[in-house]
Amino acid sequence: MTTRIIDKLSPELTHILFEAGNRKLVLLEGKDDIEVFEEWFMENLSDICFHAPGGCSNVETFLQETLEKSEKGEVYGIIDRDFRTRSECLS
Repeated sequence: MTTRIIDKLSPELTHILFEAGNRKLVLLEGKDDIEVFEEWFMENLSDICFHAPGGCSNVETFLQETLEKSEKGEVYGIIDRDFRTRSECLS
């Protein structure tokens, strides 16, 4: 059994990492995105944990905090365009 110590993380990120366990963590903008990605990756849900911290800025914040302060091996963030133009997405 492996013991993980999660230290100095926000309470919400601590909860997210606990929920993900040893699975790959993919941060998405919203709950609708989770439904779509869980449908697309239905056969791999035992290996992937999708979580929606709420909005693109939260995805960026939690992704940065996870990469800087935790030992989580595989963590990704996906921010989709929604109704933004290409230039709005790149800025």
